Amino acid sequence: MPKHRLVAPRGKGGSKAILDARHDRTFMKLSKMVDKEEWQEVLGHFPENAKAEKLLALLSNPLFARATIGKLAVMSGMPAAELILLFTSAKKAEGIIRMGRKLPDVMEETADDALSKKVTCERCGGEGRVKDASCKSCKGAGVVVVKGDLDNRKLVLEMAGLIGKRAPGQAIQINVGGSQSLETRVGLAQQLLAEPTIEGEVVNAEAVGDVEEPAAGE
Repeated sequence: MPKHRLVAPRGKGGSKAILDARHDRTFMKLSKMVDKEEWQEVLGHFPENAKAEKLLALLSNPLFARATIGKLAVMSGMPAAELILLFTSAKKAEGIIRMGRKLPDVMEETADDALSKKVTCERCGGEGRVKDASCKSCKGAGVVVVKGDLDNRKLVLEMAGLIGKRAPGQAIQINVGGSQSLETRVGLAQQLLAEPTIEGEVVNAEAVGDVEEPAAGE
């Protein structure tokens, strides 16, 4: 069976790129920390990257099964810094997906923490009385209300878009021109308030509806 020799890409001026990556500390660390199967999974996230596609093809080729990731990266023209960047980008995307799966549970727990709860009164132990007298803390009920966490309440309301920067709102810019009377402009404003426009829409007073000028003496 013929031997297959690794051929390095040519650099500027036709010189061969450095092929021996065994002494490159970065590639040596990458080889120890990440196995080839994981590299294949990572590189599969970047089909638009020509160097990543080439490296993936080399990793999948059984003819180069004994070649190190460093040598194959050099053959692909992939520097160690770019290889690390691709790895971190792929893992970040994977982390965001995993986090997204747990997001509904986190939001639900945040809402639960924002709720007020009834707990057993610590002073009377839920009896409602202390030394034959009504407990002052719970007023004889045996339970007290603990208010929900204020920060969590604000966070829940912000997530719902009720307060803060995410609060629902509508900025309406009215460009008025021509000879509209004050009554006409007031009528236009009332029409816009009654029928909200698309958020951020710029409204020209001359183009919105036909608002009749009031007759003289009315």
